[in-house]
Amino acid sequence: MAHDLVIPANFGVAAPAFANAPDDDLGSGVQGGYAVVGFKGRVWSVKKGGEEQRLLNDNGEPLASIEVVIVKASPSISKVYYAAGYVEGSTAAPDCHSTNGIAPEASVMTPQCATCAACPHNRFGSRITEAGKQGKACSDSKRLAIVPLADMENEVYGGPMLLRVPAASLQELPQYSAKLKSLGHTSFSVATRVKFDYDVAYPKFIFNAVRRLSAEEGEYIMSLRDDPRVARILNESLEYSAAQAPQQGESIFEQEAAPAPAPAPAPAPAPRPAPVARPAPAARPAAPVAPAARPAPRMGGAPTAPAAPTVAAPKAPPRAPARPAPAVLEAPPVNDDPPTGEGAEGFEADLDAQLEALMPPAE
Repeated sequence: MAHDLVIPANFGVAAPAFANAPDDDLGSGVQGGYAVVGFKGRVWSVKKGGEEQRLLNDNGEPLASIEVVIVKASPSISKVYYAAGYVEGSTAAPDCHSTNGIAPEASVMTPQCATCAACPHNRFGSRITEAGKQGKACSDSKRLAIVPLADMENEVYGGPMLLRVPAASLQELPQYSAKLKSLGHTSFSVATRVKFDYDVAYPKFIFNAVRRLSAEEGEYIMSLRDDPRVARILNESLEYSAAQAPQQGESIFEQEAAPAPAPAPAPAPAPRPAPVARPAPAARPAAPVAPAARPAPRMGGAPTAPAAPTVAAPKAPPRAPARPAPAVLEAPPVNDDPPTGEGAEGFEADLDAQLEALMPPAE
């Protein structure tokens, strides 16, 4: 992480002994890393120092395109070959690679051929794609040094960055360059929008001009074209480094810490006295009855059901006055005495007399 330089301003003039001494270039041979603009699943990202940052818009969605300035392009095609095929996300070094597309790099441990032109992996048909089409086992790409249009200095990522144009997009570059030349421009005098071609299944770039650069922007871009950082991006061999984890028993420090002295044995603790029996505590009074819980406040959503109000029992309706019972004609007393007449004639005479008594009088 970079820090602010602190140099006092009151040093004064150097001592006479240093008057004619040539200065040492402290930065000679020191090279810093550069960021790489890549993509995975058509999602743009920037990777530097092992950390990868996805490029998203204000809504948190992946950028559909990036707007950059193409500072400089490599004059040759780079080549990369993986014997077992490239594994997405792997940081392993390729089995063979070439930055200039002419011969394998000197750092390659297993060069496949003395020259790229004669290499069998560099021929069409040496690889069959997932779509069943013929391709090359050694993939081609074009190295571009770019800077973001909105932040050309790009101090966060160390200035210029690397963008590898995949093999399927290599034919787009000369067409884009020729169109700009016909309009009196170069690839580094305009801002370029790079997006994916969604009409094909494989990654393919589309290049479009956004605007021409201003005079001030042009001066800055021209200064970057001769910058050593740009030269490293275009000409340096691919770097693949694996983190070296310390082996078992190996220390990551220069000096081992002195072993700590063994602690003295702790004295045996004295026996604790037997606990004194305490009288049982008196029974606590019964806890008061908690008041009824308040109804929950209405916080949105379904309202809380109010408590059901107490409803008095309805009064019974007044009874209708009792109707007087209908008059009952009281039958005259039955004469239980035996008939006074003799025989049947006497009985019938008594019966007739009783019936006449029950009949209402004639009006």
